[in-house]
Amino acid sequence: MNVDGAAENPPAELQTLVTAMVRGAELEPIAELRTERCRQRAGDDLWSDAVEITDDRVTSRVEGRPGPAFRQIEVELLEHDAQDVMDLVVDALRDAGLRSSPDASKLRRVLGSTSAGSTRELDDAGSMRGLAATSIGRSLDRIVRADPWIRLADDVEAVHACRKAVRRLRSDLRTLRKVLDAELTEPLRDELKWFGGLLGEVRDLHVLREQIVELADDAAVPRAEVDPIVAELDAQLAIERGHLLSAMAGDRYLALISRTTEFEHHVPLRLGTDADDPTEGAVATAGRRAWKKVDRARRRADRGASPERLHTLRKKLKRARAAAQLAKDAADATGTKQRRKSAKKFARAAGSLKDQLGDLHDADVLVAWLDEHARSLEPDAAYCAGRLREHAVQRRHELGAEWRAAWDDLDRRRRRRWMR
Repeated sequence: MNVDGAAENPPAELQTLVTAMVRGAELEPIAELRTERCRQRAGDDLWSDAVEITDDRVTSRVEGRPGPAFRQIEVELLEHDAQDVMDLVVDALRDAGLRSSPDASKLRRVLGSTSAGSTRELDDAGSMRGLAATSIGRSLDRIVRADPWIRLADDVEAVHACRKAVRRLRSDLRTLRKVLDAELTEPLRDELKWFGGLLGEVRDLHVLREQIVELADDAAVPRAEVDPIVAELDAQLAIERGHLLSAMAGDRYLALISRTTEFEHHVPLRLGTDADDPTEGAVATAGRRAWKKVDRARRRADRGASPERLHTLRKKLKRARAAAQLAKDAADATGTKQRRKSAKKFARAAGSLKDQLGDLHDADVLVAWLDEHARSLEPDAAYCAGRLREHAVQRRHELGAEWRAAWDDLDRRRRRRWMR
């Protein structure tokens, strides 16, 4: 993203992208980069300007002092069909001794390289305070990383990642509620539910759109017949995305991020809880409670697998899976291999069942959406919606016969050893 602006102050469009990172603090310059650039283009008989080669000589100052200076050569493909020219240029540069940079940007190199995919350390997760801080901080990291991508573009994967992080944090706070100050953490869970709902509206519409396009392909429905239905979804999606971005520009969202950050650094433990208490017993107890609720929901589904009962089972299952993931974190810190292995296998099996129930739920939502909106469509589009509905019902029937095998895989005593 390139935005013009004055040197003294970053443009508002760029400042917005770091809202979740700075949390209301004033931006201050920490580094200055100066680049002397030489451009050259190369091609072949077909494409005279196939690639552009830029030779950058970079100097820097970091916090007022001289920083790293280096030379960087970049190669950009200008013509999509000229990949062979690109390959020749890259091979020639490698033969000349150049190597790929491990840094994603010049700024990253100046400030010091860090792994973009690094995960939070779990070395203190054997204590109550450490496990809670690790859980809160990890989810917060994922929310903050997704934030600029949600703002920058309609990035469905960023929305999905952020939603998962919000849900995981809510589940973890619930799992640890016996050792956390409920007067402080329950309001945060309420705010996470509010924000997760906004993310969910956008995510669910994306999923609906993908399902409709996929069903149309499977049923060989001409795209022209599907376009009015997709247009209806896109209009809804634009509205819900507007609601989400409006919320992310407001004080309520900023307060949520700030409060979560505060709890990461100052874990609100319940009065009487020893911060250094071991975690495995508390997490195992939470796991047993969660599993009982899962088993009750499954028995209700056995008596009648309605969409509502299966959705409830999925929600209970997510909480039990979150407890298993916390148990794995605690076992990683304490070196309890058997507990770690059991929790990991439980989480994997629970995840498989959760995904199958999620596909069922998505199919139910699709059928309901088609039923609701078919009346407002033009006759040809309404007929197309009816055809898609038939295929959706058939898919739902097929999925309904598959989840019980995943349940049998999960419902094994050895899967629950971490709860003992």
